Amino acid sequence: MIKGTIFFVCFIALCVLLDARQNFSHLRSTYTLIPIHGFHELPRTSNEAFKQDYVKVGSCGDGSGFLGERFILPSKLSRNEFINMELNPYYQMDNAINGHVTTAYFIDPDRICTDGRSQIEFDSQGTGYTLIFQKGSNEWFEHGCWFNMGKHYAEFNHKRDQSCDMLFPGFITYHNSMLHGFAWMHYGKLNGSRYEHPHKFMLSHIVKKGPRCLYKGEKTLGISAMHIYFKSHKLMCQ
Repeated sequence: MIKGTIFFVCFIALCVLLDARQNFSHLRSTYTLIPIHGFHELPRTSNEAFKQDYVKVGSCGDGSGFLGERFILPSKLSRNEFINMELNPYYQMDNAINGHVTTAYFIDPDRICTDGRSQIEFDSQGTGYTLIFQKGSNEWFEHGCWFNMGKHYAEFNHKRDQSCDMLFPGFITYHNSMLHGFAWMHYGKLNGSRYEHPHKFMLSHIVKKGPRCLYKGEKTLGISAMHIYFKSHKLMCQ
């Protein structure tokens, strides 16, 4: 177990490329039962990030292995003393913050540190047009829908004896058969108002026939999740 490791969820820009005409009109985070307490707007440009007191910790060409200009809110960094992140390939060490990150990109990674996007493209596409994880899964299983979250897909394979040790730490979410966002999910009850802490009742509806290790982890360690929305968070399950 690694004590004192800083954990940070890195918001930068599936394994399936979507139609570039799809408009990701939002970038919000954090599901809550009472909407006014969550669904926070996140900055989509560097100017917006600076205005909201984000601190730049990386950029193209810095040799970090991550793409783009990267920003953090120092007050939102959390320590995860519950799991050993070095054993899971989905967590990568980021020396800029002396901690582990999970990373997602919302446009073609080949463009991030080259030509980027024009203002016209940003205006028409919004936040982006795809979802690509720095380290991602190749196999997704259908799970449950929850209002204001959407339909979930994850690596949980509906087998009770599945091991949780090396699974992708999150979900992708759909609404009306279209990609709507995604969610990170980590073991350990992390501090911070941006994290969600789903209880067993909610988990049992989101994860259909979840593995025993999932519920054991929720009971003994707690779970910290964060839903990310590309479109409106006002969703109903059909």
